[in-house]
Amino acid sequence: MTDTPVLDVRDLKIAFGAGRKAREVVHGVSFTVQRGEVVAIVGESGSGKSVTALSLMGLLPRGHGAVTGGSAHFEETDLITLAPEPLRRIRGARIGMVFQEPMTSLNPVLTIGRQMTEGMMAHGRVSDRQAREAAIAMLERVGIDDGPRRLGQYPHEFSGGMRQRVMIAMAMMMKPALLIADEPTTALDVTIQAQILDLMRTLIAETGTSLILITHDMGVVAETADRVVVMHDGRVVEEADAKTLFAMPGQAYTRALLAAVPRLDGAVAGAVARPAGREPVVRIDAVSKTFGGRTGTRALDRVSLDVMAGEVVALVGESGSGKSTLGRAVARLLDVDDGAILVDGHNMAEMRGATLRRARARVQMIFQDPYASLDPRFSIGRTVAEPMLIHGGVGRREASERAAALLQRVGLDRPMARRFPHEFSGGQRQR
Repeated sequence: MTDTPVLDVRDLKIAFGAGRKAREVVHGVSFTVQRGEVVAIVGESGSGKSVTALSLMGLLPRGHGAVTGGSAHFEETDLITLAPEPLRRIRGARIGMVFQEPMTSLNPVLTIGRQMTEGMMAHGRVSDRQAREAAIAMLERVGIDDGPRRLGQYPHEFSGGMRQRVMIAMAMMMKPALLIADEPTTALDVTIQAQILDLMRTLIAETGTSLILITHDMGVVAETADRVVVMHDGRVVEEADAKTLFAMPGQAYTRALLAAVPRLDGAVAGAVARPAGREPVVRIDAVSKTFGGRTGTRALDRVSLDVMAGEVVALVGESGSGKSTLGRAVARLLDVDDGAILVDGHNMAEMRGATLRRARARVQMIFQDPYASLDPRFSIGRTVAEPMLIHGGVGRREASERAAALLQRVGLDRPMARRFPHEFSGGQRQR
């Protein structure tokens, strides 16, 4: 590493809204990133991590967010005052970004191949054939086999974890001087996560790329980061090298973050015995699902599973192993080829029309990508209240009151019910 940082952020301030309604969300943030260094920015959802990163790329929501003060010098160029055209030449080529929500970052009407190669071709680096060969090689490096066929597919044909790997591959193909990775391993299983982190470290070693890693995963921070910046309520509350921060955190907030990391070295509650002679709430019996016709991709192959009342059953496996497909099948968001799905003794796979709508109210699903699941035209309060109005038999006032109370239970303020999805961080949208 040299003494001159590749990125020097000084007293950065960001506000949302205009005029007297403007609300400052980032308050004088400062940090540096040296060449070849991995800097992790950590903190709870809503602390300003992703907004800070988006401001560096000139990607704050147009008309909603703006940098109101400070500077961000990248290779001696202030990104904050840079005109749009010079910033476009830097963005993607010299600074890459892996976004938190891949389904909303990938264009649904363009093939994966088109999206992976357009960056290299737009910056005039290679021919179409060379870009395609590089894309196939990078897909293999991030654990996606059968690259030539995959390049012809569309984002909806990939699992959430596979879409995230595509995003990482797209950014890494350009070999940028600075890579900003916003929760890059959240949707990945542990085996692919280890592979991706190893790939990022290899890229840094080979090219001298610097990495800003935005994450909630303190295990990833401990394994990957050289230095850690801790943010809370839009401010930097602590900064230290990774070893020092984990061994001797100086701030109470940092200690609380570290204390929240799940551990298995303490007392572990024993398994709760299943009550004898009782029927399961959910019975999945020999369910199969193939995408693309009977000769297509086999997503589920005679899967059977029982879930008892009050029981927590975890489905684990690599991305693309069928976990989300099984969940969607139980909620009857897709039809299965064979088998039965019994919820309270009724076969969801056979239901139609109003009977299915009533039964579906008994099965609720939290989706992997919250931004793609929330209606951008509805306030959060309206979105939360809507199922109660449809199925709960309550009036609008009571539904709104319940919605505000539910938001409080997941750590969001009651006035946030009036906001829209784009006004929340990724973690807040998930809540």
